[in-house]
Amino acid sequence: MFPETALAASASGITIVAGAGQSARILSVLSPFVVRVTDDGGNPVANVTVTRTATNGTLASAATKTDATGQASNTMTLGTVAGTASAVASVPGRSATFSVTVLTGIVAKIEFKTNAPASGESGVSLSPPVRVALEDVGGNQTAATNLVSIALSGGPTGAALTGTLTRAAVAGIATFDDLKIDKTGSGYTLVASSAGVSNITSTPITVGFGAPGRLMIVSWGTNRRTERPEPR
Repeated sequence: MFPETALAASASGITIVAGAGQSARILSVLSPFVVRVTDDGGNPVANVTVTRTATNGTLASAATKTDATGQASNTMTLGTVAGTASAVASVPGRSATFSVTVLTGIVAKIEFKTNAPASGESGVSLSPPVRVALEDVGGNQTAATNLVSIALSGGPTGAALTGTLTRAAVAGIATFDDLKIDKTGSGYTLVASSAGVSNITSTPITVGFGAPGRLMIVSWGTNRRTERPEPR
């Protein structure tokens, strides 16, 4: 009578045990992704290599082996892009996918969403309006409502910037739609600032004369009217 020899079971299935459906900010370390590998009878299979791949993140290991319970675990650090991320755990012929929601981080910088126009007219609102975005370290626009301020730099001495110079952001964007520079000249820039982040400087602005007004002269004696440009 020959002794019985147990044959090593082969992996035929892989299922998610823990770690699915997570949500976290960019660059966060997630809770472990755990899978279970089984044979055709649903029994755990030990010492099976589980390979891993990831999008928008970095895995602690490219491959892990199952333990006596058929389980294998891995961790992932999210990338810098808000939106989605995923990790795939695979054995030959089978795979399981972990999906993650990636949230924006805290405000780390400001950027011009709409930069200052290259030219404008004295006393006339700059167009298009200047827009400043509150972004996280990955460059994702946040939903923050932080205050953003605008100041004038460069240009002729004594020039002034008027309008609403401090705005609260709405969904991460501060919009300045009534900024005016009162003197003609070149080399102007706008400096945007917000608490806790570095200032940024716009592209240069050249300011020319605004459109001339019109002066109407009425001669009552002859009932004639003439129009001439109003001197500035």
